[in-house]
Amino acid sequence: MGLPPFDIAHLDLPDDQLCVRFYALWAVAQAEKLGIPQDRLTPEIAERLRVIALGLNTDSARYAPLEKAMRLAALGELFRAGKLFRELMYEDAVHIKLQNFRGTEVERLAKARKAGGHAAAELRRETTGPLHERIRRQGEALLRSGKKQRDLAGILAKQFNITTRQIRKILEQKEKRN
Repeated sequence: MGLPPFDIAHLDLPDDQLCVRFYALWAVAQAEKLGIPQDRLTPEIAERLRVIALGLNTDSARYAPLEKAMRLAALGELFRAGKLFRELMYEDAVHIKLQNFRGTEVERLAKARKAGGHAAAELRRETTGPLHERIRRQGEALLRSGKKQRDLAGILAKQFNITTRQIRKILEQKEKRN
């Protein structure tokens, strides 16, 4: 069920419009698989593609939600299908980001751990140092803009996608240095 690239800007669209864009991409890709150029899509071919979408049946847990969204779109339930498409796009983005991180930083950490505790600690400082500095700078900017100290952890946790406890610890480390 391969699809052509999806423009990330479409995620800003309302659910129904997102569904229409996604379904249109899928329909064009399916038509091209059947050897039908995009400019020759007719209502009859579109109906045939709709029937194909209704008959999708995967055994893969990964593609089951996409299959459901495609069926909803084919049935005309654009809002529900669009909501599912949006959730799937965000989940895939998070999955890709975690895979990229795991592929680089975790492997480096594992190698450093094998080399010894000091090497691992040094590598952790190298990799987390820039992130911690960005968090501290953002915290200072929020304080200058009038935010209260007690609100910083909640705001920064959402921005950096880490827990409030971790944010507080990072901000406390800065206070200990001063």
